[in-house]
Amino acid sequence: MKPFSKWERLLELEAKPRTLEDQLVEEAAKLLAKELAGTFPPETGGFESGVDEARFAPLFVEPRVRPAEGVFRAAFHLARLELLREIDEVDLYMRQKRYLPLAPSERDKLAMLFLSRWLTEQMLVLKDRLQTPLARARLAEILKRAEQRLLGASA
Repeated sequence: MKPFSKWERLLELEAKPRTLEDQLVEEAAKLLAKELAGTFPPETGGFESGVDEARFAPLFVEPRVRPAEGVFRAAFHLARLELLREIDEVDLYMRQKRYLPLAPSERDKLAMLFLSRWLTEQMLVLKDRLQTPLARARLAEILKRAEQRLLGASA
C-alpha cells in the first residue's frame, strides 16, 4: 500500500505550472468576491450621469439592505453575457423576465441591474489597465470564479 496515494491527484495539480494569466484570473476573482462580501452596494466611485445616480439611489439609502443570493447570481449571469457580447441573450433574459425567480421584486431587479453593471465595469477597467491583452472569455471566467467564491460551488 502506498502511504500517499490519496494525495497523488493533488500533487499532480500542484506540479503543473500556472501561467501568469491564470494567476491574474484567480487573484481578480478573489478580490471581487472579497469586495462583494463586504458592505452592499459596493463602492462605485460615482455615477457617470445624474440619471443613473437617481435610478440607483434607493440602493444607497440607509439602512442599506443586502440583496438575496439569487440577485447576485442573476447579476453575475447578466454581466457574463454582457462581457461575452451575447446581446441577443441579454435581450431575451430581460424581455422574458428570466431573472424573476432570482430577483422577484422591483428592488431586487434594481440591485441586479446595478450589480451587473458594476461587475461589467470592473472587468472592463481591469482589461483597460492591463499591459497585456486579456480576452473577454477570461473576464467572464473571473466573474464565474468570483461567484463561486462568494456564493458557493453551485454557481
